[in-house]
Amino acid sequence: MKKLMKKQCQLLMCVLMSVSLAACARDFPVSPLTADEQKSEVELRGIDDSDAQLALASMYVLHNRIDDADGILTGLAVKDGKNPRVLAWKAANDCKKVGRRGPWLMGFDKLYLVRGCLADLDASLAVAPDDFVVQMVQMTTAADVDMFGSLERAAATRDRVDAMLKKQPDALPADTHAQFQVVAATIDRKQGQKDKAVARLALAAPLVKTESTRNQFVREQELLATR
Repeated sequence: MKKLMKKQCQLLMCVLMSVSLAACARDFPVSPLTADEQKSEVELRGIDDSDAQLALASMYVLHNRIDDADGILTGLAVKDGKNPRVLAWKAANDCKKVGRRGPWLMGFDKLYLVRGCLADLDASLAVAPDDFVVQMVQMTTAADVDMFGSLERAAATRDRVDAMLKKQPDALPADTHAQFQVVAATIDRKQGQKDKAVARLALAAPLVKTESTRNQFVREQELLATR
């Protein structure tokens, strides 16, 4: 009986800790588009095509323009809801929408919504397990949310991409490879593997070709330096 009560108390403590985290509204500051991204934004806005609209929405998600992304992704989900990339990006943006919500009902509603967006994220990966874009969205979002085992699932995807790159070292363009190493470094850092994260950034450094990837690289470098 005492062991059962102890387990129940431990479970309750985990739930209360999750509720405490979920009850806090999180800030998602908008980051400016790079010069190249500004040009792309103008071009993509003028194209009435699902792929172009998804490219625009994904750029907005990455820069925390959550409402702009939501308007596009909601429409795409209606028109092309079975597209795993649409599902992945919408799930990523939905997780940000949930994260910025203020506390209500002690955060229990947020827990439910977080589970929902993470489930959609997992579903997109299940449909397209080898789609690199879906893999990157899943890793980035799952590691950022870091609830309900999402960090471990992000690490599993990281390991799959690592295995693919071991067999096919040139499978990704240089800048794309750098983006993966930065995201993987974030997962390593969150798992307490600082040395691995530092090694990944050293590998990524000479591969960086764009301003947006450079910004991601520097941001992760700064976070590692504070640990």
